[in-house]
Amino acid sequence: MSKLLAKGESKAKLTKAFHSQVNRIIEIPWLIALTEDFRFGSTSGKKPFGLTFLQWFVKKVVVAGFQNEKVYAQFMSVLHLKSHPVSLFKPAILAGVFRSNDCAAKDSSC
Repeated sequence: MSKLLAKGESKAKLTKAFHSQVNRIIEIPWLIALTEDFRFGSTSGKKPFGLTFLQWFVKKVVVAGFQNEKVYAQFMSVLHLKSHPVSLFKPAILAGVFRSNDCAAKDSSC
């Protein structure tokens, strides 16, 4: 904020620049929250692009995390906002996700 104020921009430009910078900060946590919120039928609003894929993939990651320590550690790093969600698409993590015994497909209580 201090950097924006130091530029001496107009109020309109300052507001736009501030919201743009804040958006970059909250974009990932917001997407994570929305992805899970929309699992509930009572959630309303505009669904994010690719929601079905995101929910499917997160479910696979969670199940794999029970069986694979690396997948679990990377997922926790994402949830704690230490790593970007794209880090879940590293080859070693994807291999762990897709090699896991997908018990969720057989038993929804998994």
